Amino acid sequence: LVLSILASYSRGGFLGLLMMLFFLAMKSKRRLVYGLGIFVVMVGVLSLMPEKYYDRLNTIEESGTGEAHENPRLASWRFAMDVAAERPIFGGGYTFYNYSPLVLKYAEPAAIYAITPSGPVGRTMHSIYFDVLGTQGYIGITLFVAILLMSYRSCAGVRRRTQTRPDLLWLNNLASMTQVSLVGMCTAGAFLNLAFFDLTWHVVSISALVGIIARRELAQSPTEAAPAVGSKRTPGRGQPLPVRTARPLSAPRRSYLRPK
Repeated sequence: LVLSILASYSRGGFLGLLMMLFFLAMKSKRRLVYGLGIFVVMVGVLSLMPEKYYDRLNTIEESGTGEAHENPRLASWRFAMDVAAERPIFGGGYTFYNYSPLVLKYAEPAAIYAITPSGPVGRTMHSIYFDVLGTQGYIGITLFVAILLMSYRSCAGVRRRTQTRPDLLWLNNLASMTQVSLVGMCTAGAFLNLAFFDLTWHVVSISALVGIIARRELAQSPTEAAPAVGSKRTPGRGQPLPVRTARPLSAPRRSYLRPK
């Protein structure tokens, strides 16, 4: 995962990776050990990257500075805000930045990608938040952010309710890793076009399923969740092994072979 993100030369992916590794270390029981290990690995991997990779990262500061009419990213964000202000309820619709009347009316020169025979084409929004804002308006961006926050809080509630149940350690870990995925997605998505990417909604769906499974498992007592004595079910991690009673000695079996 680390190598694939670094090899993509994505600045948003790099920021999302840093946030994911930070939250991964904070949610572990040995924060200092894991944090130090992650730091050593990152330093070692970054030392192998070529010089042009650091030149690419240095443009992060430049992409957020300057005037809106000169910076393509800021001009695109301003374009989305103007469209949402004009259509606050429904927004400009999907791929609104390709709709020539809106581009001609609101987009500044830096936000225009190309001039086609049918009219100018705007740049992409370079952000999931501004993409949803321009596409769905203020109501859409409110619902989008609310879904992300509710997904994170749902996983936090599962972690809190399952921390005293050793038999549900796997569910606690799943909720923690889902939170790490949400943090990485929200951080990297602030600079990438992933608002309607299917994996984004897969993670949201997993957070909802984690909450449903937690409610069903917590409705059972720990004794009901543990495997019965003599069952073939493999106990989970941290769960005591079933006690097996000794089988009584039986009489020797009768031989049906005729003596020679």
